[in-house]
Amino acid sequence: MLSLIQAIHISQQDLGNYSADFLKDLARYLQLDTKSNVDDLRWLIAIKLISPRYQKVRMPNNGDREELLKAVQEGHTEIVKSLLKTGNAHPEYQDKDGFSALILAAVNGYTNIVELLLKTGNAHPEYQDNDGISALMLAVGDPDIIKLLLDTGEAHPEYQDDAGNTALISATTWGSTDIVELLLATGDAHPEYKNNDGKTAMDLARQGGYSQIIKLLMRASALAQAKPVAPVEKPVPAAAEDCSNETDLITTEEWSEDNLPNVKIRFLDKDLITKKPYVYCTDRDSLQQWLKIPKHEFRGWIPKEGFTMDVAGHYGAPSSKEIFYRLIDGNFIDNNPAIFTEPVDDFTGIPVYTNKRLGNPQGIFGIGQHHGQTPGFTVYHLVDSTKFNKETLEKLYDDYHQFYYQEPIASSKRAELEKMSEQELIKTIQELTASRLGEMWKLEHPIEVTD
Repeated sequence: MLSLIQAIHISQQDLGNYSADFLKDLARYLQLDTKSNVDDLRWLIAIKLISPRYQKVRMPNNGDREELLKAVQEGHTEIVKSLLKTGNAHPEYQDKDGFSALILAAVNGYTNIVELLLKTGNAHPEYQDNDGISALMLAVGDPDIIKLLLDTGEAHPEYQDDAGNTALISATTWGSTDIVELLLATGDAHPEYKNNDGKTAMDLARQGGYSQIIKLLMRASALAQAKPVAPVEKPVPAAAEDCSNETDLITTEEWSEDNLPNVKIRFLDKDLITKKPYVYCTDRDSLQQWLKIPKHEFRGWIPKEGFTMDVAGHYGAPSSKEIFYRLIDGNFIDNNPAIFTEPVDDFTGIPVYTNKRLGNPQGIFGIGQHHGQTPGFTVYHLVDSTKFNKETLEKLYDDYHQFYYQEPIASSKRAELEKMSEQELIKTIQELTASRLGEMWKLEHPIEVTD
């Protein structure tokens, strides 16, 4: 006898013979959401057509359990809903590896499915897999899922897996500041816990140079010991008076006459636009070492040829040409790190991308911060502040146009740029970089023309 998912799979494959327009018309008739992409439409229609036929056909309970895990793993929200309605899906079930439906939903970042499972009351956030890993530990890259799990009161931030890691240690490893703050707020995260390597969250925060997390952990430790530390006012060296960061974020040392910044980056969108100057100060040698660490390199995430990338970044791939680097303060740049070997100590950061989707070079979806092909990042291009002017911006537009179109700009466009203000030129550059996302695959895989 066919299972529900097997039947839906068959129906979905049959629907592949029909055009997108026909599928949308059918979806409207069935009162389904027509905004979904074609693949999702086939699934939704298949569920709608097949499920009623199988309402009277019951499978063994174990079949429902396994199908729930499969539906969760594949992210099929509507199938999960259908299975949960039967009352026989048993979200508390764990497979041979100890994976429950909630654990699978958490590790894959399926917020809607996590919410559905928790509403049943049988999802058991406290469950751990065969390696002692819980849903909370696996969700350390997704604040929304962390909040949902913590709100149940059953997620147990104090749990340690077989390697001795807690959710706090995992979140710190990935530099997930927001999640560290959420975990510490519970009062049960235990910053003093050590993993099997003898490392605490503080050890890992210092190792990664995560200054904000270090501050959160220090504050939590001070509160736990009930020994508030009185702030000590120290004079700020003249060379660091305009620095937004009071310490070297990489070494965590305060600025002093013996520890002065020798590189400054002034970010324009936080200066010209918001009128709140932001100047990131750092040490050149420390910054160069930071940028050599592989995990600080990112790629633009672009649609695969013939596919429409969804909101989660599926059907996309890492670009081989769009290469970006994350600074310790969390800002991204598209310059080659070699720029910091030049005799320049004051840079201006021009926001050339305002909603960039970034992923790791390997194209691997993971649980860490910025490793889920995440959109919404601003990326800057750095120029020597002493040479920053309107002509620099015009040249920058020309460079990006050449990069994306493989040809110089037209004379009419150049004349148009010459009439623009600096702010208008920056906006025009942003519009250019945003409009070329869909063309990146063609740029990286050009069609060979032969005689």
